[in-house]
Amino acid sequence: MTIKSCRCYDILTMLDRLKTFFKDKMELSGIVTPAQGEKAIQVATCAVLLEAAMADNELSVEEVDHVHGVLRQLYNLDAASIDELMKMTYKEKAKAIDLWQFTNLINQHYNLEQKLLLMEHIWRVILTDGTLDKFEDYLARKLKLLLRLEHKQWIEAKMRARSFLINSQQAHYIS
Repeated sequence: MTIKSCRCYDILTMLDRLKTFFKDKMELSGIVTPAQGEKAIQVATCAVLLEAAMADNELSVEEVDHVHGVLRQLYNLDAASIDELMKMTYKEKAKAIDLWQFTNLINQHYNLEQKLLLMEHIWRVILTDGTLDKFEDYLARKLKLLLRLEHKQWIEAKMRARSFLINSQQAHYIS
């Protein structure tokens, strides 16, 4: 065996190991079967929404209620299923290094329209308390990039979220 072929074998082995490592890291732990694929995307969506809710280091009742409402609307889940999903999401978030593993799943399974709706919900969660602090703004900008959204789409989602919140507050005062 020549030195050249030995090095080539070592490089191929190393590349195989790297592929395996990244494949394992890209999947949510414990969620790998096709039947559980829907649960994985639910966890990813919930993780992104919870990250938005906690971006300002305060988790308000309104933010949690909105996350619950989004999960109920998007996935037709009852309260018990949402609680179970939230627990699973907290476990996955604790193991995650960053948001990429969640947004990567979203990018693989959501079309543009679904990602725009998710970004609008993210903005609603962020703006629920009526303020936009620098950490929330940073997270929203980061998610724009991770979800592969154009700036114009991101701004339009923000404006729709603002409009929704203003209209819902007005409806609340009228009731």
